[in-house]
Amino acid sequence: MTVGATVVVDPSSYRYQREFASQNFQAEKKFWDIPLGGLQSLTSLYSRKEHHYNTPNSSERPARPRRYRNTPQPAIKVSAMALPISRPKLPVAVNKPTPYTFDLGLLMANDPNPVELDKSAIEDSLAATARDGAQALINQLLTTCPLQSTTDGVLLSLPAPSTALPREKPVPKPKEPTKWERFAAKRGIKPKTREQRRNLVYDEDTKEWRAKWGYKGMNKKGEDDWLVEVDPKEEMNRKEGTTVQGDKRRERKERIKRNERKMRKNQRESGKR
Repeated sequence: MTVGATVVVDPSSYRYQREFASQNFQAEKKFWDIPLGGLQSLTSLYSRKEHHYNTPNSSERPARPRRYRNTPQPAIKVSAMALPISRPKLPVAVNKPTPYTFDLGLLMANDPNPVELDKSAIEDSLAATARDGAQALINQLLTTCPLQSTTDGVLLSLPAPSTALPREKPVPKPKEPTKWERFAAKRGIKPKTREQRRNLVYDEDTKEWRAKWGYKGMNKKGEDDWLVEVDPKEEMNRKEGTTVQGDKRRERKERIKRNERKMRKNQRESGKR
């Protein structure tokens, strides 16, 4: 089953009239591959006003409107498509009364010659001077630095820089010694060695190495013992609800808090200076 559909085009539109006249369309049956309700066939008929042109006769084609017959077409400017004029090539060799000095590690070329600029064409003079310096630097790189081919391309190895550049920021001032550093210098206390900094100590009771602090550290020794030797006099004066094991744990916590207070005090004093 084939369903025919008539496509009506407005013949008064300028676009329709131009395309109809310029491309020499012929009104005929055409089948487009456009699905319409599951069907693949579509009959297209061109229409102009009330008439349908369904014959390939060229005499029935609509004529080009009168007002568009003598319309001049835009001309293409040949000058806009022309290639740019090539400039004369400058010499590769750069000759100066005093030769350049180079620091290839910094990609720097130093021109000791006096600069003579033409005030009437100062921009051109500066560009020529910069061009000579860049050309001389490239010549020096290609003649003195080793070249090697790699998978990423040609690699040019630069030497180490020889010019000492100034610092971007001032030299940092030496930090004032902390309270501990002054105390250690006064008492002659030296920094601990690597062996002394190790967090291990030998336990004579268990005959094994244990950590000085931290998990199961020696500073917690006796806190979890189930049997502890006590002093009768101290037990008589002990507060209710406290134990010997609790006293050791409480002393350790107090030492930690005392050290933290001292550390914060030293930090405040060092910050004021």
